[in-house]
Amino acid sequence: MAKTLRFDVHLMMQFRYLDKRLKFTDIAPYLTQIYGGQNAHELIWTPTVYVANERTSAVMGNGVKDLLISISSYGMVILNIRLETNLNCGLRLEKFPFDVQECPLVFESWTHNVNEMVLDWDEDPIVIADNLHLTEYKLMDTWVNRSGVSYTPSQYHYGRFAGNFSSINITFKLSREMGFFMMDYYIPSILIVVISWVPFWLHQDAGAPRIMLGKIYLHVLVNIK
Repeated sequence: MAKTLRFDVHLMMQFRYLDKRLKFTDIAPYLTQIYGGQNAHELIWTPTVYVANERTSAVMGNGVKDLLISISSYGMVILNIRLETNLNCGLRLEKFPFDVQECPLVFESWTHNVNEMVLDWDEDPIVIADNLHLTEYKLMDTWVNRSGVSYTPSQYHYGRFAGNFSSINITFKLSREMGFFMMDYYIPSILIVVISWVPFWLHQDAGAPRIMLGKIYLHVLVNIK
């Protein structure tokens, strides 16, 4: 059993921030919203945020195709990004297969420290899809929090990226589905043990059947493992 779980997450992240430079009440007083996609994204400032615990961290806001931008008349920007990310999650297998795992999804600010940009969650920020289906696991709970990370100049060749950076994360609490292990491991093993008692009911001179049954049990056990 692997000690690191790799799982794919499909999500839509929504960023909301105020950029007064995009205010257009004086220019178009009767217009309330402006919508755009990739073209609008290239013309305005967007936060540079990356997934810290992704296998291959990707910077959001650079070359992303699935995005939608809404700008209000007073400069409130809502940036929607669809992501598909592959995450690493360290496993604790002491109670396998009755284990419960907690896997985080961590977002960190990349080029802007806490003096320039702070990440925070809105109220009730997580919406789980109704048709969510996981193989081998069941999603028990989710929660969010925010923190900060510090990088010293010695960790970077350029001091510009040293300092304190804002971080937010989602934690997924997962429990292992027992049906798979019951049908593929526990029930076959119990049946093998029960059936292995059959040779004791055979006649003591029936050596060949005893040997044959023993070989069958050993073959089945090896295949299960």
